[in-house]
Amino acid sequence: MLYGKVYDTEYKEPIPYVKVAFNGQNTYTYTNTEGEFSLKVKYIKEEWIEFIHVGFKEKKEILTDKMVKKKV
Repeated sequence: MLYGKVYDTEYKEPIPYVKVAFNGQNTYTYTNTEGEFSLKVKYIKEEWIEFIHVGFKEKKEILTDKMVKKKV
C-alpha cells in the first residue's frame, strides 16, 4: 500500500480531492478532505505517482521505500 498526504507547500494546508495516479496507468485514487490518500499498488523501483488538481501544477514523484508500507 502507498499512503500519503497532499498539502499546499506555501500555506501548509491539506488539499482535498487531488487525483493520485500510479505510473500513468489506470490505477488511481483521490485524496480525502484532509488531503490523505492510500493506493494499492505493486511496488517496483523507479515507478512514479502523479498528483493532479485543477488550479495546481501537476507533479510527479518517484516512489521511495519510505512511501511504501511493506508487509512483514
